[in-house]
Amino acid sequence: MYRALSIAALFLLLLTGCAGVTGNLNTSSTGQPQIKSIGTHYKKSLMDIGEVQDRKRQQSSDLGLIYNKEFETYANEILSKLKRVSGMADIPGRVYLKAVRAWHANVTVSGNIYIPIYMLEQIESEDVFAALLAHELSHVIYNHADSELFMEVCKKGASVAAIAYQYSKGSDTAKDYYLNSLRVYTAAELFLNPAWTRSQEREADLLALDLLVRAGYSLGAMEEFLTEVVPKWENYNKSEKHKQQEELMAQQAKIELASTSVSLDITGFTDKSISFVESLTRDHHTAEDRANELFEYVDTHYSTWPRTNYSSKEWLELKGSEGLIKVREGLDDIYNARDYLGKREYRKAERATLGGYNPYTKDQSFLRIVFAQIRGAQGNSFKSIKNHELALNGMYPSFASEMTVFRSKLDREQDQDVRVNLLDNILTIFADYGTPSEYYSPLIDIADKLMQTGSATALRAKCAAKHAGEGVNCGASQQQASESKVNLRTLLGI
Repeated sequence: MYRALSIAALFLLLLTGCAGVTGNLNTSSTGQPQIKSIGTHYKKSLMDIGEVQDRKRQQSSDLGLIYNKEFETYANEILSKLKRVSGMADIPGRVYLKAVRAWHANVTVSGNIYIPIYMLEQIESEDVFAALLAHELSHVIYNHADSELFMEVCKKGASVAAIAYQYSKGSDTAKDYYLNSLRVYTAAELFLNPAWTRSQEREADLLALDLLVRAGYSLGAMEEFLTEVVPKWENYNKSEKHKQQEELMAQQAKIELASTSVSLDITGFTDKSISFVESLTRDHHTAEDRANELFEYVDTHYSTWPRTNYSSKEWLELKGSEGLIKVREGLDDIYNARDYLGKREYRKAERATLGGYNPYTKDQSFLRIVFAQIRGAQGNSFKSIKNHELALNGMYPSFASEMTVFRSKLDREQDQDVRVNLLDNILTIFADYGTPSEYYSPLIDIADKLMQTGSATALRAKCAAKHAGEGVNCGASQQQASESKVNLRTLLGI
């Protein structure tokens, strides 16, 4: 499912949503609706990077974000309504669509809510969609991302990805493909299991119901969300997880049988990686348990509340709009293309990508990123770079595209002053994207080659301060970088 994913995308996928917010968590007193526990003012965390920078991190993860003006307008109007009825001022965040097959929305430090486009398929009314948004908004309001468990999961998971990245510099294609899949598995699992505790899920469900009915939506929508929609998502995610584990085992077996010259001994990596991820993540409170607790809450606080009809017309029109349908169909083709790319069937990958090209996908980052990967695999660097340039014309380009275009300009430019200006510009963009860790080393290397000692020193210092103990190469010597790889086995207990 997740094949040939870029290193930049993988590490950022681990980081999204992994910084916490502080200050507002309370529990509802006995006999009171959950909404009575939340206060009137939202307190931002010191780790809040802002809504725009947070969005840029997400648009650089995996296949990034999907731009659809109609969806964003519609979803954010509902979110604004839910925020207003909460009675809490200054709640941050917007709703965005993600180009990912995982059926699990996530929230981040800055309050943004990211919804995989495939999740929309199982929702048949605005009321149930509002229930989803109310649940994610409740996690934001309660600052659940600030829990110690959540932070531990994110930091250790990021360490696995960062250290594993060091191995991908070799020439062994099978090894690189396996490690790429290993990073994808780790990233996807941490994305699907944000380590909410049972009490946190309960708080989010009950507050979501309070928000939902106060915003004028049907009481039954939250019940339908937990009894019909969430179980389908859970079953899908479990199935995909099992498939990916089997694929990892098969890849490891092929490498072990193929040759003794592989530079990395991978024996035990798959089992240990799976155990490691599962030791960090915690299963969500099951949908059945959550629904039962919701029913008890309804009996206590809403037994006489009127049951209104769902609002479906506008939602179904949006969901069935040509723009969203064409984007979803195009994304299906892109996932097929990545499967072919992972098998080195480049012509099939090219045909699948061309099949996904339409007026609604031509400027989407997911199409341009994969097309660039295919052209690069075919040895056509010019067209690979061109696709990254075209990606920059879209609304949500990845930092991988920014970096690729920068390198291309730098390679063509001879004037030292112009080259320094190019470096200064990419460092500004790097900061705007939240300084994705895997780019510290190449940027430090470029700054050194351009004799920009001040920039190189500043990057090393910032990287060391921000990622100490995480296995990130902050411009260390080759020997030090090589030694840091040992940390991967140590972290996994191999």
